[in-house]
Amino acid sequence: RLVTGDGAGDLVRWSPSMTAGEATVRLAPRRDGLNPPAAVGAVAVSASAVVVGCSDGTLREADMARSGEHSVVRLEAHGPGELWGLAAHPKLPDVFATASDDMTVRVWSAASHAPGQARAMPDEARCVDWHPGGTKLAVGLASGQVHVLKAQAPLDTVESAHLREEQIMDVRFSPDGKYLAAASNDNFIDIFHVGASGGKVLAHVGTCSGHSSFVTHLDWSEDGAHLQSTSGDLELLYWAMPEGGKPVPGTALRDEKWATWTCVLGWPVRGIWQPGMDGTDINDVCRSGKADVVAAADDFGNVRVFAWPAPKDNSESVVLEGHSSHVTRVRFCADDKTLLSAGGNDQCVFQWRRAS
Repeated sequence: RLVTGDGAGDLVRWSPSMTAGEATVRLAPRRDGLNPPAAVGAVAVSASAVVVGCSDGTLREADMARSGEHSVVRLEAHGPGELWGLAAHPKLPDVFATASDDMTVRVWSAASHAPGQARAMPDEARCVDWHPGGTKLAVGLASGQVHVLKAQAPLDTVESAHLREEQIMDVRFSPDGKYLAAASNDNFIDIFHVGASGGKVLAHVGTCSGHSSFVTHLDWSEDGAHLQSTSGDLELLYWAMPEGGKPVPGTALRDEKWATWTCVLGWPVRGIWQPGMDGTDINDVCRSGKADVVAAADDFGNVRVFAWPAPKDNSESVVLEGHSSHVTRVRFCADDKTLLSAGGNDQCVFQWRRAS
């Protein structure tokens, strides 16, 4: 029998004459309430069931012998939009979080490839970061909001702040977890003091003003005294923390030790830029925890891994292929044995195992 599906989530099994429907099933809403009703995108029919690919990123199974509203979710993924937010748990190698344009934040198991927790957000989620203690998640939204979530189920919002009108591009906790930096598309970086549960969790304590374009990436120094940032017009600026204010001279920080390196500019990553690339072709970088390699995500669906540092022009790299479109984020898991990469349009997180 022929089975068809529509944008409302209805499946119809047709009679042999194709003149009338023999059975109709409506896909059941998700019990977690994360996504709107799913439109049917693809249908595969077997003797016992119908498998349906849906617009919300789920793969579902329905029994056409049963009428009414039902379906079983067999596989979950992010829904419509792009995937830009990716963060590895600071202590648990098996755990990572994603934030997507489908207005959800999800926590995943790298071992089972399955989501453990999920939370609907009030707008498109563009970035995410773990508190160094693993107890909180910071999420930046397209509306300019910053949310801090409790990292345990059900991922409740502990507190939020809304200082900007344009999207938040990056959020990063300081190494000691006392501060949170949020980079926005209106060229500012806001600094918040992060308090304990029970009191005010987010207190605005500083603003970095000096970029002439949207701010893309943030890194804290190991001692938390400084922040470095890059912007859409290829500026690399430095700031005194937590007050922010105006940029400080980079010459004074030439020997600074950085807790992370995700900024796409700087002496240690000069060599990641391939011949013919423009300033928008690399979306993200991530230095490994052991500081022996650095991974770069580009617009051509590739992840390149270089020895750290990579200051030489056109440095040699290992190219990891698999994503079908631009790669938006790369992060190493806590044990440095696995590299995660997020695809923008393919909405996939790839796991790359490091050779021993």
